[in-house]
Amino acid sequence: MEKVVARKIKSIEQIQGFTNISAFSSFVGYLQTEAGKTLLSKWQKATACKKRQKMIAGGAAITVFIFLYFYGEKLLYEIVLSLATFGVASIFIYLAARREKKARKEYFSDRRNYGLKIADFVSTMLKANYRSFSNGELFIYSNDFCSLIWVDNVNMVTYQKKNIKDVNLERVNIRSKNNLPSEKISTENKNSNLKNDYGWRLDIFSNMPEYPKITLIFKEDEQDIAGQIKSILEPKKK
Repeated sequence: MEKVVARKIKSIEQIQGFTNISAFSSFVGYLQTEAGKTLLSKWQKATACKKRQKMIAGGAAITVFIFLYFYGEKLLYEIVLSLATFGVASIFIYLAARREKKARKEYFSDRRNYGLKIADFVSTMLKANYRSFSNGELFIYSNDFCSLIWVDNVNMVTYQKKNIKDVNLERVNIRSKNNLPSEKISTENKNSNLKNDYGWRLDIFSNMPEYPKITLIFKEDEQDIAGQIKSILEPKKK
């Protein structure tokens, strides 16, 4: 657990609408940590390697085809040998893809663990609940407020209950660009091999002109938790 720099935060009223949690903790953005920098660099290098292997494979097959063409080889022979060359090169593409997948998984896994430490710290301090999302967002909430924290930079936007104008929950196509967070969410139907394209979008509207809305995307089977958050945060009808 990170050490608290300022121990004076005892209520949500002390949290500004827009702040960075480094103002009251020793947490920094994940991308500023050594682990974050190292794992991101590793993932980027693996991605670049995979792209190079694809270019090399395609280039080698074309080169073989052109070489044999100018030497007057039969077309079928050219095609077969070119495909064989591409097939051998594909082994390296496969290995590079596995390396990239592993690096990507390590990055998101470590970022998630770091985010959970932040969420545990903030939610404990403010006596609230939290949800962690795969796109690097943390949502802290209680009957009195809600906060959205971005793990990459630990910026934080907070709505006190008096700031919330409305809360809306809607079933949407989560593959739509208008509904997706920065990292795609996909859920798998256990009864089939088809991926579920639908989930739940929770919109929390505020009277803060600088940040009028918080949007959260839940999986199809998370309707209950999304509904619970909605009922906790929505303003009481007069």
